[in-house]
Amino acid sequence: MSILHSDKDVRIIEEIIKGTDAKIYFIGIGGVSMSSLAELLKKRGCRVAGSDSRDSDTLRALGILGIKVSSVHSSARLLAFSPDLVVYSLSISDSNPEYKTAIKMGIPTVSRAELLAAVMNGYKVSIAVSGSHGKTTVTSLLCDALTQNSYDALVGEKVKETGLVLRGGDGVVAEACEYRGSFLKLSPAYFLFLNIDHDHVDYYPDLESVKRAFISAANRSKTACILNVDDENIRSIICDISVPVVTFSRKYEADYQYELHKMENGRYEVDIYHRGLLIAKFTTLIRGEHNAVNCAAAAIVCHVVSVDMKMAIYYISNFPGVKRRLELISKRNFCDIYYDYAHHPCEIKATYSALLEIGYKRILAVFSPHTYTRTQAFLSDFGGALAKFTKVIITDIYGARECAIVGVTSSRLADEINLHGGYAHAFLPSDLNELIEKEEYDCVVLMGAGELEKIKRMVEDF
Repeated sequence: MSILHSDKDVRIIEEIIKGTDAKIYFIGIGGVSMSSLAELLKKRGCRVAGSDSRDSDTLRALGILGIKVSSVHSSARLLAFSPDLVVYSLSISDSNPEYKTAIKMGIPTVSRAELLAAVMNGYKVSIAVSGSHGKTTVTSLLCDALTQNSYDALVGEKVKETGLVLRGGDGVVAEACEYRGSFLKLSPAYFLFLNIDHDHVDYYPDLESVKRAFISAANRSKTACILNVDDENIRSIICDISVPVVTFSRKYEADYQYELHKMENGRYEVDIYHRGLLIAKFTTLIRGEHNAVNCAAAAIVCHVVSVDMKMAIYYISNFPGVKRRLELISKRNFCDIYYDYAHHPCEIKATYSALLEIGYKRILAVFSPHTYTRTQAFLSDFGGALAKFTKVIITDIYGARECAIVGVTSSRLADEINLHGGYAHAFLPSDLNELIEKEEYDCVVLMGAGELEKIKRMVEDF
């Protein structure tokens, strides 16, 4: 795609969006991050319009705000709006009619990440949260903690109708995704790296290419890069980071160290030390060891940027969780039903561990594989991770932006799970409610980044 690449080009975007009559058009406006940016610019006085490929609650919420939206991509509509700037989501293709028209007409056309970079450059303090896993939860934790300290927040999951919280302060926290190098457009005061793993295999061929991207992003930090050095892949790149670093760890010597003390029902007590001094002690409301680590990371960031720690810890310790992140959506007799975004083998393992910590014994997993390339690349890893559940139902693979790959099917994944000693089969889950009623599970978890909404509604409406 033709996009503006340089920091100079980001400054051009900054000048455009400063104009109170600036007209901004969003292609793919229904995404959480896109809708948040659209709402922010609307509230700053810009004239905003956009389109998506389908109608949604998000589009309707934007319409209420006075943003002109459509569920159809139309070149004529874009030209009628006569935008000063076109912003596109990476979910669209080069063949999108609005994108092609914007390029043909010479309208400045930028990615969502480039617009986010321009927005973040307008704050005195900016924090970008990145990592292969956990960034939405940590950004949401920081949203709760920092917006009480007059920070704005742009989260990759819905906080209300969109992922935007405005407090009108001098600081901002935003989620920064590594997909297709998006986070390389940003130059925040602080980058937070939670972990590094091989994912987005349609873009990154191997783990080393992911590491190189994180190194490049780290070196764009204006003040410092905050690193979880418990992660071995983060430890392996520290010597290549040229900006100041702030480190935190449970296991190694670091600027910040923390301890986790397991409590009942999957919750943890967290103790945080800075240079040997106890600076925070709290109990998590969200459950699972991985979420306790997320809470510790959020608290450490708050201390690094010198906000009111008492207030920040209050909101972190009372944080109820993020939608679709181990979200309890229903109770059926003696069975609890969860909705979870886990779509990578490491995330599935974390979800399973958290459910065990809560106390469940018989867990039915309904898994929706996300993209053919990821399923193909991690087939054995998926098999091992999912084999731990009592039973697994595999839905059709959600291809998203991809075409099908011969031999990569939900049935093949089910076979792999069974080869690892699990019990799985692929089917259309129309009889899921009957299965829940007939078999004695104390927990059902719907997992995946694909379109699980229909299954979720089916279970909730039963």
